[in-house]
Amino acid sequence: MGSRRGQGTQFRNKNGLAFRTANPREARAAEQLRKEGYEIIRRGWPDLLAYKDGKLRLIEIKDPQGRLKSHQFRAAELLSTLGVDVEIWADGNGAKARSWREDAR
Repeated sequence: MGSRRGQGTQFRNKNGLAFRTANPREARAAEQLRKEGYEIIRRGWPDLLAYKDGKLRLIEIKDPQGRLKSHQFRAAELLSTLGVDVEIWADGNGAKARSWREDAR
């Protein structure tokens, strides 16, 4: 396990998706959580987290035809189960282009 760029430890979550970390403490923590049955999600989080007056908004910026990648869809799905919706904005113009659910494959 190294700390130089390009090196690190690779793990797989319970769905078989791999992730890599170069931080040994992070790697140990992720491995412990995985052993406890937690799904470790490192990729796919929305681009922006906005908070105002007790309201949380999570926003993914895409071009008008851009679709969520599978890891982005999984993160949006997980956040939805926690009661947080992910908005998809076209070109960052502030207009909600669509719900993440429209990208279901």
